[in-house]
Amino acid sequence: LGDAELSAPTGTLNMAARNLTITVLDSLLQLAKHIVGRCDNWLTEAKGLSRLHGQDTQVTADKDVRVDGERISMG
Repeated sequence: LGDAELSAPTGTLNMAARNLTITVLDSLLQLAKHIVGRCDNWLTEAKGLSRLHGQDTQVTADKDVRVDGERISMG
């Protein structure tokens, strides 16, 4: 019913599971020097603003890239 903390401040923390569900009611904040994710399918949905920003950003696909919106601004 209170707070919980899981940390490995001077080592490595590994989590392994067949299924992992994380539910956050207010805010989720991730801070890292590098994040590398690999998956077969990645689906993200936002009810409000969804933003991807970087000094350099690449979007690549082997077959198809689709952009759909009422208004699309580039440049």
